[in-house]
Amino acid sequence: MNKAAYVAIGLLLGMLAGLVIGVAVGQKSSPYISENTDLGSSDNTPDLDFDSSSPTPKKQAEDRTATAPVDNLASIIEQAGIPPVPEGEGLVSGQVLTDQRQPLVGVVVTAKSYYPEKRSWAGLNTEQRIRDQIRFEKWRASAKHEAVTDASGRYTLQGLSRTAEYAVRADLEGWSISNVQNADHIKPDASIDFIAEPRITVTITVRMPDGSAASDARVSCGSADEGYRTSASTDRAGKAELHLRPGRWKLRARSGNEAIHQSEEAALTIERGMSGRSLELQLLGRPGVRGSVSIPEGYQREYYSIMLFPAGGPDPGTRLEYEDRKGKLADFTLWVEREPEYLILDLEPRQYRVVLLGDSQVLDWRDIHVADDIVRCDMKVAEPVATDYIPVCVFDPEGQATRDVQIQLGVAQRYMGSPHVYYPPGEAGLIWIYRVEMQAVLGNSLNPQEFIITVTSRENGRLTKTYPATSRSVIEFRFQKPASVELTVPGYNDHALRKRLTWSLVASGEHGDSTDNFDIDRRDAEDNQEPFAFGPYAPGEYELVLMLTRRHSESELLRQKVTLVSGENNLTASVPAVYTLTIRCRTDREAKLLELSHAGSRVAVWSDEKEQKGTLLIIPELAPGEYVLETYGGRMVVQLNSNAEIDFAPRMFDCMKVSGVRQGGLVEALGLSNGDLLIAIDGHEFDGRDTFRARVQLSLAQDSTTWKVLRAGQTVELNFCGTELATILKDRNNNNEDLDLDPAYRDD
Repeated sequence: MNKAAYVAIGLLLGMLAGLVIGVAVGQKSSPYISENTDLGSSDNTPDLDFDSSSPTPKKQAEDRTATAPVDNLASIIEQAGIPPVPEGEGLVSGQVLTDQRQPLVGVVVTAKSYYPEKRSWAGLNTEQRIRDQIRFEKWRASAKHEAVTDASGRYTLQGLSRTAEYAVRADLEGWSISNVQNADHIKPDASIDFIAEPRITVTITVRMPDGSAASDARVSCGSADEGYRTSASTDRAGKAELHLRPGRWKLRARSGNEAIHQSEEAALTIERGMSGRSLELQLLGRPGVRGSVSIPEGYQREYYSIMLFPAGGPDPGTRLEYEDRKGKLADFTLWVEREPEYLILDLEPRQYRVVLLGDSQVLDWRDIHVADDIVRCDMKVAEPVATDYIPVCVFDPEGQATRDVQIQLGVAQRYMGSPHVYYPPGEAGLIWIYRVEMQAVLGNSLNPQEFIITVTSRENGRLTKTYPATSRSVIEFRFQKPASVELTVPGYNDHALRKRLTWSLVASGEHGDSTDNFDIDRRDAEDNQEPFAFGPYAPGEYELVLMLTRRHSESELLRQKVTLVSGENNLTASVPAVYTLTIRCRTDREAKLLELSHAGSRVAVWSDEKEQKGTLLIIPELAPGEYVLETYGGRMVVQLNSNAEIDFAPRMFDCMKVSGVRQGGLVEALGLSNGDLLIAIDGHEFDGRDTFRARVQLSLAQDSTTWKVLRAGQTVELNFCGTELATILKDRNNNNEDLDLDPAYRDD
């Protein structure tokens, strides 16, 4: 065996000694060693694929380890057999040039063939694994081919097998060398050229703020001219090495898992021909704020937000809306499932206000002063109290308290998403939901006197109750055994409109809203076949609704009341006939603007869902019943029981009705009230035309305007500043003011 092989094996002895100790502790099978794995070496020499007729891994293990007992390591090395080494008359040649296109002499170019056996230590004991590693190292030393570039930068590797593949690389200290072809698996006879870029070794010493060695620092380095970046970690002496090519570089060091110490950025220029360089980086503290957030056990919230504001910023109330957050200087998202810690660094020395938010709710806040270090600021989510939370208790049909529900909180049928939920430890079934400020969330136009609380259970349906805003008592929900529904619609599966029809059950009076979030109302067209199964639902009063899907909209074809009881409920319904309504209007514009309402709700029909031929408007697929036809001038009522063609002859509007005025607000202070009927502006009577709206806009541009209204049967003249009203309405998003004027009749 040649000297090189013994040198390579000697370098492995330390690794093998550790292997013996580690495996001797417990003889466990090691995982499969992939065909590209090189145990105990920094060189990665992948194995070649071999023929399916080759010995199995088990047979290979037996062949590799079936040797006679030996007395010492030298004998083991001597007796270790190796697979055949690929040899032949093949060549690999080429040239190594610098990035300046100059030949580079003295470059060591090596070619290594790929190990022909798949390697696995599964089923081998410690001695067998050592033998296997020695066998591999002997083969690798024997299969390595070397050449050195001459004065012209050329090299030739000889004695290569033309049936084998090789990994070819070039090395010279102080240079980074890569092959031009970017090839990994090379077959002789091939020409492989290399480009070499100079590398200068830069030694960086990093020191902590107290001058000691920074043994856990990391130095980051980026090119000032290109996008290339590299980094290195310091050793125990606080030293790190970077190998950089010529150019301008920027370096910075950071220390600690959270990088709470950081150096100033240093500039370094590397020139060609320069010898190694040394550089020292001094770590400094990064001023900032850190702390923990104490969260009572039982809060059901995914994350919190820490926001940093300048001193004298917004005074946190119970909520911080989007507009209030624009002045923030920094923020941090704190995920509950992780450690409830936060850290914000690189702050300027000054006063700050730290705010803890849950959604938009301010849960805690502190004022701090940051100097030249990290300030500790711990925050706390307070235990719930009845003034801030509503206590809810839910019982299943067996009378047991349960928390396996979803809760929605709202006012006037408007919900506010997922409320902050808290399950107090030791309080079986008690659920606390955050009592939000209703006016801040929904505006002043809604009545904040009571909440609507809806509790939904996957197994038992949904229950809804009202809760006085001033109450502090526990509200209870008790589920009965749920109701299930089977709906039969004779002839439905062959109906021409089947794929466009949708059946659903809704709480009585809640138009279009499903009573169960977990029920799939919208079915795929192919699954839309009767009989239909619905549920579970809480027993009670519901409405069966049938909707027809148009191209862009939906219209209601059927709504009938049903009573559901616990257990199975069987319903039967039919699809009503649909009709076409043809309307002869007086003008093309009137036909274009005509609107329909049915059962108190507007029928949304898009322009491409109806047909207009001049003054003729054709609307297909309407359910039977009473329709209100309305345009800018007036309205008329039509009873539809078959296909019909009518003349649009509306009764003309004679006033505009005032609504949307906030009680005690700025618009009301000008003299307007909800229910007022506007009949004239600045002496111009309402003429039933939409041009009257233009007169309204004109009056809002005047310093003084007079509106004549009917109020409780009496005529009242209101004189006010039109521009003041325009300013109020322009800022309606901030002042919660509004004013609606809709065409109406004086005798409505």
